[in-house]
Amino acid sequence: IARLMERGFKGPDYGRIAPRALREEPAKLVGELMFRFFQGPLPAKARKDFELYAEAKQGAVFTDQEVGELCHLMLSTPHYQLT
Repeated sequence: IARLMERGFKGPDYGRIAPRALREEPAKLVGELMFRFFQGPLPAKARKDFELYAEAKQGAVFTDQEVGELCHLMLSTPHYQLT
């Protein structure tokens, strides 16, 4: 990662991954990210856990850092690792 940063990489474009309008609805945000990251549907409990996390992070503005944290959480699950 350090080498990428040296080359000017500033990280993922969270504005494209999760547009501002989508961030206003945590369930839709989670649904879009699940479609992007997973090859099939997840158990209802996993989806609900992601939604609860997104709702807890949602404030006046759902920041890029918070979107990054949600993505990291989703990509750290066995569901992602095994697909």
